[in-house]
Amino acid sequence: MGAKSSLTWQSIFRWGSAELSSAGVADAAWQAEVALRAVLGITRAEFFAAPEKLIAHDYVQCYQTDIARLAAGVPLQYLLGRTEFYGREFILTPAVLIPRPDTEILVEVALAKLAHLASLYSEELEVLDMCTGSGCVGLSLAASGYKARLTLTDVSPAALEVAATNTRHLGLADRVLLREGSLWQPVQGRKFHLVVSNPPYIPSREIATLDPAVQEEPRLALDGGPDGLEFYRHIVAQAPAFLHPAGCLAVEIGATQGADVAAMFSAAGFGEITLSQDLAGRDRVCAGRRC
Repeated sequence: MGAKSSLTWQSIFRWGSAELSSAGVADAAWQAEVALRAVLGITRAEFFAAPEKLIAHDYVQCYQTDIARLAAGVPLQYLLGRTEFYGREFILTPAVLIPRPDTEILVEVALAKLAHLASLYSEELEVLDMCTGSGCVGLSLAASGYKARLTLTDVSPAALEVAATNTRHLGLADRVLLREGSLWQPVQGRKFHLVVSNPPYIPSREIATLDPAVQEEPRLALDGGPDGLEFYRHIVAQAPAFLHPAGCLAVEIGATQGADVAAMFSAAGFGEITLSQDLAGRDRVCAGRRC
Protein backbone atom coordinates (compact mmCIF):
# COMPACT_ATOMS: atom_id res chain seq x y z
CA MET A 1 0.00 0.00 0.00
CA GLY A 2 2.87 2.41 -0.78
CA ALA A 3 5.82 3.73 1.24
CA LYS A 4 5.91 3.53 4.99
CA SER A 5 5.47 6.66 7.10
CA SER A 6 7.33 7.39 10.31
CA LEU A 7 4.13 6.78 12.27
CA THR A 8 3.44 3.57 14.14
CA TRP A 9 0.09 1.88 14.60
CA GLN A 10 0.11 3.03 18.20
CA SER A 11 1.00 6.66 17.48
CA ILE A 12 -1.61 7.11 14.76
CA PHE A 13 -4.19 5.45 17.02
CA ARG A 14 -3.35 7.87 19.85
CA TRP A 15 -3.74 10.78 17.45
CA GLY A 16 -7.12 9.50 16.28
CA SER A 17 -8.31 8.94 19.84
CA ALA A 18 -7.29 12.47 20.84
CA GLU A 19 -9.05 13.98 17.81
CA LEU A 20 -12.30 12.20 18.59
CA SER A 21 -12.07 13.01 22.29
CA SER A 22 -11.58 16.71 21.47
CA ALA A 23 -14.65 16.56 19.24
CA GLY A 24 -16.71 15.14 22.10
CA VAL A 25 -17.26 11.76 20.45
CA ALA A 26 -18.41 9.07 22.89
CA ASP A 27 -16.07 6.09 23.38
CA ALA A 28 -13.39 7.96 21.48
CA ALA A 29 -10.58 5.45 22.06
CA TRP A 30 -12.73 2.50 21.06
CA GLN A 31 -14.01 4.19 17.89
CA ALA A 32 -10.48 5.26 16.95
CA GLU A 33 -9.22 1.71 17.40
CA VAL A 34 -12.04 0.07 15.43
CA ALA A 35 -11.63 2.59 12.60
CA LEU A 36 -7.88 1.98 12.43
CA ARG A 37 -8.24 -1.78 12.43
CA ALA A 38 -10.78 -1.47 9.61
CA VAL A 39 -8.33 0.59 7.54
CA LEU A 40 -5.49 -1.85 8.20
CA GLY A 41 -7.67 -4.94 7.82
CA ILE A 42 -6.39 -6.49 11.05
CA THR A 43 -7.86 -8.08 14.15
CA ARG A 44 -7.67 -6.65 17.65
CA ALA A 45 -5.10 -9.28 18.61
CA GLU A 46 -2.92 -8.32 15.63
CA PHE A 47 -3.20 -4.65 16.55
CA PHE A 48 -1.99 -5.15 20.11
CA ALA A 49 0.70 -7.64 19.07
CA ALA A 50 2.56 -5.10 16.91
CA PRO A 51 1.86 -1.55 18.16
CA GLU A 52 5.25 -0.26 16.90
CA LYS A 53 4.71 -1.42 13.33
CA LEU A 54 4.99 1.43 10.84
CA ILE A 55 1.91 2.41 8.88
CA ALA A 56 1.93 3.14 5.13
CA HIS A 57 1.30 6.71 3.95
CA ASP A 58 -1.84 5.68 2.06
CA TYR A 59 -3.29 4.12 5.20
CA VAL A 60 -2.53 7.30 7.14
CA GLN A 61 -4.52 9.35 4.64
CA CYS A 62 -7.46 6.93 4.76
CA TYR A 63 -7.45 6.96 8.54
CA GLN A 64 -7.27 10.74 8.75
CA THR A 65 -10.29 10.97 6.45
CA ASP A 66 -12.22 8.48 8.57
CA ILE A 67 -11.37 10.25 11.83
CA ALA A 68 -12.55 13.55 10.34
CA ARG A 69 -15.87 11.95 9.42
CA LEU A 70 -16.30 10.44 12.88
CA ALA A 71 -15.43 13.78 14.50
CA ALA A 72 -18.08 15.43 12.31
CA GLY A 73 -20.73 13.09 13.74
CA VAL A 74 -20.88 10.24 11.24
CA PRO A 75 -21.76 7.08 13.21
CA LEU A 76 -19.04 4.43 13.27
CA GLN A 77 -21.42 1.82 11.87
CA TYR A 78 -22.08 3.96 8.78
CA LEU A 79 -18.35 4.53 8.37
CA LEU A 80 -17.69 0.79 8.45
CA GLY A 81 -20.80 -0.06 6.43
CA ARG A 82 -21.69 -2.92 8.75
CA THR A 83 -22.65 -3.83 12.30
CA GLU A 84 -23.35 -6.91 14.38
CA PHE A 85 -26.84 -7.80 15.54
CA TYR A 86 -27.97 -10.97 17.27
CA GLY A 87 -24.69 -12.68 16.44
CA ARG A 88 -24.73 -11.89 12.72
CA GLU A 89 -23.14 -9.23 10.57
CA PHE A 90 -25.49 -6.85 8.76
CA ILE A 91 -24.61 -4.47 5.95
CA LEU A 92 -25.59 -0.85 6.63
CA THR A 93 -25.98 2.41 4.74
CA PRO A 94 -27.26 5.79 5.95
CA ALA A 95 -30.63 4.80 4.43
CA VAL A 96 -31.43 2.61 7.44
CA LEU A 97 -31.52 2.88 11.20
CA ILE A 98 -28.51 1.43 13.01
CA PRO A 99 -29.63 -1.73 14.85
CA ARG A 100 -29.46 -1.37 18.64
CA PRO A 101 -28.83 -4.09 21.23
CA ASP A 102 -32.22 -3.23 22.76
CA THR A 103 -33.92 -4.41 19.57
CA GLU A 104 -32.58 -7.90 20.26
CA ILE A 105 -35.31 -8.05 22.94
CA LEU A 106 -37.86 -7.92 20.10
CA VAL A 107 -36.12 -10.87 18.45
CA GLU A 108 -36.18 -12.83 21.73
CA VAL A 109 -39.89 -12.19 22.23
CA ALA A 110 -40.62 -13.10 18.60
CA LEU A 111 -38.64 -16.35 18.86
CA ALA A 112 -40.67 -17.36 21.91
CA LYS A 113 -43.86 -16.66 19.95
CA LEU A 114 -42.56 -18.70 17.01
CA ALA A 115 -41.83 -21.65 19.28
CA HIS A 116 -45.40 -21.59 20.57
CA LEU A 117 -46.93 -21.11 17.12
CA ALA A 118 -44.87 -24.00 15.74
CA SER A 119 -46.56 -26.24 18.31
CA LEU A 120 -50.01 -25.12 17.10
CA TYR A 121 -49.52 -25.18 13.33
CA SER A 122 -48.01 -27.94 11.22
CA GLU A 123 -47.67 -25.80 8.10
CA GLU A 124 -44.94 -23.30 7.33
CA LEU A 125 -45.41 -20.19 9.45
CA GLU A 126 -45.92 -16.85 7.74
CA VAL A 127 -44.06 -14.01 9.47
CA LEU A 128 -44.14 -10.29 8.63
CA ASP A 129 -41.44 -7.80 9.60
CA MET A 130 -42.99 -4.37 9.03
CA CYS A 131 -40.74 -1.27 8.84
CA THR A 132 -37.86 -3.69 8.33
CA GLY A 133 -35.06 -1.18 7.66
CA SER A 134 -31.85 -3.22 7.41
CA GLY A 135 -33.88 -6.39 7.88
CA CYS A 136 -32.08 -7.23 11.12
CA VAL A 137 -35.17 -8.41 13.02
CA GLY A 138 -36.88 -10.37 10.27
CA LEU A 139 -33.68 -11.94 8.97
CA SER A 140 -32.67 -12.98 12.49
CA LEU A 141 -35.99 -14.82 12.66
CA ALA A 142 -35.52 -16.30 9.19
CA ALA A 143 -32.15 -17.68 10.28
CA SER A 144 -33.51 -19.15 13.52
CA GLY A 145 -34.26 -22.61 12.14
CA TYR A 146 -38.04 -22.49 12.43
CA LYS A 147 -40.10 -23.57 9.42
CA ALA A 148 -41.13 -20.05 8.51
CA ARG A 149 -41.37 -17.76 5.50
CA LEU A 150 -40.59 -14.10 6.12
CA THR A 151 -42.00 -11.05 4.40
CA LEU A 152 -40.01 -7.85 4.93
CA THR A 153 -41.68 -4.52 4.13
CA ASP A 154 -40.61 -0.90 4.20
CA VAL A 155 -41.87 2.35 2.73
CA SER A 156 -38.31 3.34 1.77
CA PRO A 157 -36.95 1.82 -1.48
CA ALA A 158 -33.40 2.54 -0.30
CA ALA A 159 -33.99 0.74 2.99
CA LEU A 160 -35.53 -2.23 1.20
CA GLU A 161 -32.44 -2.40 -1.01
CA VAL A 162 -30.28 -2.73 2.12
CA ALA A 163 -32.60 -5.46 3.44
CA ALA A 164 -32.28 -7.27 0.10
CA THR A 165 -28.49 -7.05 0.32
CA ASN A 166 -28.55 -8.52 3.81
CA THR A 167 -30.93 -11.26 2.69
CA ARG A 168 -28.39 -12.35 0.07
CA HIS A 169 -25.45 -11.79 2.43
CA LEU A 170 -26.97 -14.19 4.96
CA GLY A 171 -28.03 -16.75 2.36
CA LEU A 172 -31.74 -16.44 3.15
CA ALA A 173 -33.18 -15.50 -0.25
CA ASP A 174 -35.08 -18.79 -0.52
CA ARG A 175 -37.28 -18.01 2.48
CA VAL A 176 -37.67 -14.21 2.33
CA LEU A 177 -39.97 -11.94 0.32
CA LEU A 178 -39.38 -8.19 0.13
CA ARG A 179 -42.23 -5.77 -0.53
CA GLU A 180 -42.21 -1.97 -0.76
CA GLY A 181 -45.02 0.03 0.80
CA SER A 182 -46.41 1.69 3.90
CA LEU A 183 -47.48 -0.43 6.87
CA TRP A 184 -50.23 -2.90 5.83
CA GLN A 185 -50.57 -1.69 2.22
CA PRO A 186 -48.06 -4.11 0.61
CA VAL A 187 -49.60 -7.20 2.26
CA GLN A 188 -53.29 -6.59 1.60
CA GLY A 189 -55.27 -9.83 1.53
CA ARG A 190 -52.61 -11.88 3.31
CA LYS A 191 -52.62 -13.55 6.73
CA PHE A 192 -49.68 -14.05 9.08
CA HIS A 193 -48.98 -16.16 12.13
CA LEU A 194 -46.61 -13.54 13.55
CA VAL A 195 -46.09 -9.85 12.86
CA VAL A 196 -43.12 -7.94 14.27
CA SER A 197 -42.28 -4.28 13.88
CA ASN A 198 -39.83 -1.69 15.12
CA PRO A 199 -41.62 1.40 13.82
CA PRO A 200 -40.56 5.03 14.28
CA TYR A 201 -41.53 6.02 17.84
CA ILE A 202 -39.67 9.21 18.79
CA PRO A 203 -41.97 12.25 19.17
CA SER A 204 -41.32 14.76 16.39
CA ARG A 205 -40.37 17.56 18.77
CA GLU A 206 -37.64 15.42 20.36
CA ILE A 207 -35.76 14.65 17.14
CA ALA A 208 -33.74 17.86 17.34
CA THR A 209 -32.64 17.06 20.91
CA LEU A 210 -31.17 13.65 20.07
CA ASP A 211 -27.46 12.90 20.13
CA PRO A 212 -25.82 14.34 16.96
CA ALA A 213 -24.84 10.84 15.82
CA VAL A 214 -28.46 9.70 16.05
CA GLN A 215 -29.54 12.71 14.00
CA GLU A 216 -27.38 11.33 11.19
CA GLU A 217 -29.85 8.44 10.91
CA PRO A 218 -32.87 8.70 8.58
CA ARG A 219 -35.63 10.81 10.09
CA LEU A 220 -38.14 8.55 8.33
CA ALA A 221 -37.02 5.74 10.67
CA LEU A 222 -37.15 7.89 13.82
CA ASP A 223 -40.13 10.26 13.68
CA GLY A 224 -43.21 8.73 15.29
CA GLY A 225 -45.42 11.81 14.95
CA PRO A 226 -46.41 14.41 17.56
CA ASP A 227 -46.60 11.96 20.48
CA GLY A 228 -44.47 9.14 19.06
CA LEU A 229 -47.48 6.80 18.88
CA GLU A 230 -48.74 7.50 15.36
CA PHE A 231 -47.50 4.25 13.80
CA TYR A 232 -48.75 2.06 16.63
CA ARG A 233 -52.29 3.37 16.14
CA HIS A 234 -52.29 2.12 12.54
CA ILE A 235 -50.36 -1.10 13.15
CA VAL A 236 -52.22 -2.36 16.21
CA ALA A 237 -55.77 -1.42 15.19
CA GLN A 238 -55.51 -3.20 11.83
CA ALA A 239 -53.40 -6.16 12.92
CA PRO A 240 -56.23 -8.60 13.80
CA ALA A 241 -57.43 -8.57 10.18
CA PHE A 242 -53.99 -9.77 9.05
CA LEU A 243 -53.43 -12.45 11.69
CA HIS A 244 -54.36 -16.11 11.69
CA PRO A 245 -56.27 -17.38 14.76
CA ALA A 246 -53.93 -17.26 17.77
CA GLY A 247 -51.54 -15.17 15.68
CA CYS A 248 -49.26 -12.75 17.51
CA LEU A 249 -48.12 -9.16 17.17
CA ALA A 250 -44.92 -7.87 18.80
CA VAL A 251 -43.62 -4.29 18.51
CA GLU A 252 -40.65 -2.43 19.90
CA ILE A 253 -41.65 0.63 21.94
CA GLY A 254 -40.10 3.64 23.60
CA ALA A 255 -39.28 3.44 27.31
CA THR A 256 -42.32 5.49 28.38
CA GLN A 257 -44.85 4.12 25.87
CA GLY A 258 -45.70 0.77 27.45
CA ALA A 259 -49.02 1.68 29.03
CA ASP A 260 -50.28 3.54 25.96
CA VAL A 261 -49.36 0.80 23.49
CA ALA A 262 -50.68 -1.97 25.76
CA ALA A 263 -54.00 -0.07 25.90
CA MET A 264 -54.10 -0.06 22.09
CA PHE A 265 -53.56 -3.83 22.07
CA SER A 266 -56.43 -4.25 24.51
CA ALA A 267 -58.74 -1.97 22.51
CA ALA A 268 -57.97 -3.99 19.36
CA GLY A 269 -59.07 -7.18 21.10
CA PHE A 270 -55.69 -8.77 21.79
CA GLY A 271 -55.21 -11.14 24.69
CA GLU A 272 -52.13 -12.27 26.62
CA ILE A 273 -50.70 -8.76 26.38
CA THR A 274 -47.17 -8.51 27.76
CA LEU A 275 -44.52 -5.85 28.22
CA SER A 276 -40.90 -7.03 28.06
CA GLN A 277 -38.03 -4.98 29.47
CA ASP A 278 -34.52 -4.32 28.21
CA LEU A 279 -31.37 -4.82 30.30
CA ALA A 280 -31.89 -1.41 31.92
CA GLY A 281 -35.35 -2.45 33.13
CA ARG A 282 -37.22 -0.18 30.70
CA ASP A 283 -40.26 -1.30 28.72
CA ARG A 284 -39.02 -2.24 25.26
CA VAL A 285 -41.48 -4.67 23.62
CA CYS A 286 -45.26 -4.97 23.72
CA ALA A 287 -46.79 -8.20 22.45
CA GLY A 288 -50.19 -9.84 22.31
CA ARG A 289 -52.17 -12.70 20.80
CA ARG A 290 -55.19 -12.42 18.54
CA CYS A 291 -58.22 -13.75 20.42
